[in-house]
Amino acid sequence: MPLSTGPGPRDAIALLIASRTGDARMAAHVLARRPDLASLTERWTDPDEVRDYGAVAGGYTLVQRAVFMGHRDVVEVLLRAGAPMRVRVGLDPLDTAVLQDECDMARLLLAAGALPGGTRDGTLTPLHRAAIRGREAMARLLLASGARAEAVGPGGRVAADWARLTGPDPLATPTEAVPP
Repeated sequence: MPLSTGPGPRDAIALLIASRTGDARMAAHVLARRPDLASLTERWTDPDEVRDYGAVAGGYTLVQRAVFMGHRDVVEVLLRAGAPMRVRVGLDPLDTAVLQDECDMARLLLAAGALPGGTRDGTLTPLHRAAIRGREAMARLLLASGARAEAVGPGGRVAADWARLTGPDPLATPTEAVPP
């Protein structure tokens, strides 16, 4: 049962709760009425909440939160409603999906326009993150989606360099994309 039948702060609260709890039905219900809330961000000011609940004081987007929580159905609802995938604070949603080794979530984000090569030159790309953690299936998915194996990250390293440094079974030089 919806928390609210009309506009107002209750809709925003319901949507924030839905993104945290995985209630895609509630998210869809609110966004059908209030598509403007798709770009809502969390704002945390209490340092204890930031520390204890994994909040980002500068504002997690709803997509970031839902990806972090593993709520694929909510992410799908949010993206259909036009929620932004570019973020000001924290990791991009695709980076989070890579860190959590959620290939289905990564596929969803990539299909919605997430950048497989990351957003800033010289930083860790999703492919770097996959290589650092030995996530071969994820690395192949990213390569198949257009990630550049030769992209240089911090310290001048490419993904294959990280793979060799971090795992007992390092990725071969990831030059060939093989869909998982």
